[in-house]
Amino acid sequence: MFKKCSRKICLLSIALALLALVGVVASSPAAGAPFTSPLLTPPLLSASLFDSPLPSPVLDAQARIALHYIAKREGVPIDDLLVVHQHRRDYPLLGQRFMAFIIFDRAARRDFHLLVDLDDGSVVDDVAAVERAEAGARRAKYGKLHPTLYERLQTAGKEETLPVAIWVGGERGRSREEIYALLTRRYPQVRKALTRHTSPFDVGDPALARQIRGEYERMRQEDIAARIQPLVTYLESRGIAVEMHYLLPSITATLSEKEILALAGRDDVQTILPGRG
Repeated sequence: MFKKCSRKICLLSIALALLALVGVVASSPAAGAPFTSPLLTPPLLSASLFDSPLPSPVLDAQARIALHYIAKREGVPIDDLLVVHQHRRDYPLLGQRFMAFIIFDRAARRDFHLLVDLDDGSVVDDVAAVERAEAGARRAKYGKLHPTLYERLQTAGKEETLPVAIWVGGERGRSREEIYALLTRRYPQVRKALTRHTSPFDVGDPALARQIRGEYERMRQEDIAARIQPLVTYLESRGIAVEMHYLLPSITATLSEKEILALAGRDDVQTILPGRG
């Protein structure tokens, strides 16, 4: 049984015990070896964090090219630049493949977009020009046909018919802002909602909100119906069954290769895609 002791005596006893422990370690067979604590060293006290800097992230060749290019072009220290995003970007019709980068200048607080060619390491800083060139090459090869439909037509028989979806171009009708203006004339609540910079349907009364939304959708469908009607009339006059989709300016039909190519020549046809068979 332990006896009670005064504070001074207890502290003295603890000190003597620690000294005895040190003596045991010193007299052990491994006394010449460094003492290894059984306790984990806290990470923030680890000597390695003080003896050497943290290693820099390993950059691939394209990233180094991008950083050096911007540093030289802008006349800024390369240490001020940071790669904040990169991804592979292929342009098959141009026969080119790139790594796209966003480089951030930490000092000037601005970013730069550029492409590094994966084949020869050259840099393109006018990304939009490459996008336009690829789009032009796509139009030259496929016209208004989706690439999948284009490839399918290469093996289609002359009498074979294919389901297609047709995205209709032409006049787009009233803009969202124009429809909102019409709604504000009919419903003061819509004007108040738009003044609060919220949805025109945020009017508090659920029944009124449904009514306003219904009128909005009806006006949109009227505009879409007017937009697709000339093409519908053209197809139906040729005995072709058409399915209309009033929430989007599109129709679906089953057509032969000859009919598909004829539609691709119309001004009111924007894109022809493969449909669901």
